[in-house]
Amino acid sequence: MTILNRRTFAIKPGKMREAVAVLQQAHAAYDGYDGPVRVYSSMFGDADLLQAEYEYDTLADYEAMWAAWGQSPVAAELMASMSPLEVRAHNNALRDVVAANDVDGSANRIAIRYVRWPEGPGWADVPAADIAEFVEPGEVVARLSSPHTGWWGEITLEMEFVSLADFEARQAEWMARPTSAAYNEAQIARLRPGGRVEVWLIHH
Repeated sequence: MTILNRRTFAIKPGKMREAVAVLQQAHAAYDGYDGPVRVYSSMFGDADLLQAEYEYDTLADYEAMWAAWGQSPVAAELMASMSPLEVRAHNNALRDVVAANDVDGSANRIAIRYVRWPEGPGWADVPAADIAEFVEPGEVVARLSSPHTGWWGEITLEMEFVSLADFEARQAEWMARPTSAAYNEAQIARLRPGGRVEVWLIHH
């Protein structure tokens, strides 16, 4: 199972573009990690949040990479450049990737995250249904994850789109399918009230 490491920075107003550039320059300069890197900034909801995501096969791989990173001059340069741009110290979280597809996402600029809380004896049916409905067809980039650390009992479905218009069109098409009503009805019965939808801008 892939471990997703998500680091979230709270950036000062008006400094997001500079902070994104600092992160991207550090990623380009550091050669001690060869896995995927994703950089996001919040588009709706909590403003001025910046995230960097990394993937590992094991916790040992995570530990080894960050130990090596701490000894790199690139790390010191990043902190010296990023710290003046932050409102507060950044947050570090680990998630388990339950399922993901390999659709080409190089043109995507929008990430939509559906954060939900399954409950009851049928809670495992929630990710199983999401995999069947969104991950396996492979029409869009889709990733399903749950916390490895932190609060238990949450699952997030993330999908990527070229634009908000692309998301809107695909959502309308999906809602018009004959199977969507049955999917929604079954999922609602397995979820606690609440949850949220997050929209992030992807920086390539």
